[in-house]
Amino acid sequence: MKRSFDDDLGYGFMHENRMDRGGPPPIGDMMDMMGNYPNPSSQTRLQIVASPGLSNAYLARLANLVPGLEYCDLNEQTGMAYVRYTSPQCAAYARDKLDGFEYPIGSRLMVRYPEEGTEARGYGSKRYVCLQVEW
Repeated sequence: MKRSFDDDLGYGFMHENRMDRGGPPPIGDMMDMMGNYPNPSSQTRLQIVASPGLSNAYLARLANLVPGLEYCDLNEQTGMAYVRYTSPQCAAYARDKLDGFEYPIGSRLMVRYPEEGTEARGYGSKRYVCLQVEW
């Protein structure tokens, strides 16, 4: 059997017929897993420092890989973004998985909890509301 990208996500091995394994786990199962993820903070918002010029649409797609994304607000000129997740556990998981990720290649994302009093509304040029789609 061949190893696939899915192995890193815990989905198993690649089969000749994807239907044999049912594809990725349902969003509900992922959200259940997120419910137990440790988070010392109760914040659901994250601040992301990305490469200037990165589009809000691309960053939103990347942030949406973690279940529970509610919105992504990026200032494309400065590369400063704010994202919000449905729960503190989803935010903590996103922070742990996206911090240091190179996107685009050669540009590391810096993901942290924002300072108190920092407001994201109207911060960036566009605002994307992300909805989870069940497979």
